[in-house]
Amino acid sequence: MKKTFQEHLDPNSGSKNILSLDGGGIRGALTLGYLKKIETILREKHGNDYLLCDHFDLIGGTSTGSIIAGALAVGKSVDEIVSLYMDLGGKIFGKKRSFWNPLETWKFLKAGYDYKALEQSLKNAFGEITLGSDQIKTGLCIVAKRADTNSVWPIINHPKGKFYDTNIGKNKNIPLWQAVRASSAAPTYFAPQMIDVGDGQRAAFVDGGVSMANNPALTLLMVATLKGFPFKWDMGEDKLTVVSVGTGYSIFKKTNPRN
Repeated sequence: MKKTFQEHLDPNSGSKNILSLDGGGIRGALTLGYLKKIETILREKHGNDYLLCDHFDLIGGTSTGSIIAGALAVGKSVDEIVSLYMDLGGKIFGKKRSFWNPLETWKFLKAGYDYKALEQSLKNAFGEITLGSDQIKTGLCIVAKRADTNSVWPIINHPKGKFYDTNIGKNKNIPLWQAVRASSAAPTYFAPQMIDVGDGQRAAFVDGGVSMANNPALTLLMVATLKGFPFKWDMGEDKLTVVSVGTGYSIFKKTNPRN
């Protein structure tokens, strides 16, 4: 039986499942391969209309993982995200800015890729959905890094969150595309994302992958269980499961030029 949004968040509604998605640029395609296998296994048990947002009570990601996490949380299947992701990757990295112009040396300091293509693609994917929208089917955590304070920000959609709808924060009004854009704003690739964080402040965010939370599993575990956060889920192997999906890595082999 599928859970309601409130049942996903309620600490008293049974054991909880967390899905953590690493950063890694276009290598997020590998993440989608693993997620397709997980989705297939779950559908064999629960039916062909079962989605990962039905199974996981908190889905979170950093950088490219945040794009996938956001799409899963609004109820997209893995196949739908694969189509979105392949189109997004081509648009994001397809148009590079000129790197060097002797007459415009200031370009060296600018972002390497045109962020407008990224923004438009994310807007097309998520539309007008905000973090407070009922179109988000489960718990969601977008991990970004605030550039001016050098701190990791887990941006969550829990209605009881400290910054969700108070005089010091209105996270519920943040467009989902903007939160994802903040998490994936890799320095030297894309310009930082400005977000209204409440109390008259506008903050600059960069890719969460340039922090210790490129693998956000520990951050998600803390968000789900620590008293300072609203979830307050219990720890224990029979109460909490964390599935962490990475983006792979490369192995470089040195060669001897004499051979």
